[in-house]
Amino acid sequence: KQWYQRRVRGRLRQMYHYPLVTDSTAEIISKADDMLSNYTGNIKVNVAFGFILEDRATQELKFFHPSNNTMLFSNPRLLQSLTDRNDFKSDIEHDEALVYARTSRPSTTWVVAKVICVRFPVLCVDTTA
Repeated sequence: KQWYQRRVRGRLRQMYHYPLVTDSTAEIISKADDMLSNYTGNIKVNVAFGFILEDRATQELKFFHPSNNTMLFSNPRLLQSLTDRNDFKSDIEHDEALVYARTSRPSTTWVVAKVICVRFPVLCVDTTA
């Protein structure tokens, strides 16, 4: 796991980046649980995946980096309660990583070879997070 933090507009923003051994939803939820275990207060969080793409014609490989432009949700999720946290994990399960990777690739000439990492950007909403 890689973790770092910085201030964004006066608020603390933290980033969790986890490698994935498999691209199973269970492993991704396990990483989300690990990240969420660090917070007791209100946070805003989103999800992005990194994956390896392969060109159909040339077999060239390319790394697709998880970025702010390729977040799973259009807006960060505000997590204020246990229900919010469970809904967040349920939504990750519903929006599978492989489907996300297929829709995020630059063109149809590239196929997803493997989802290899997940990133959770977290914005602390209050000082108790």
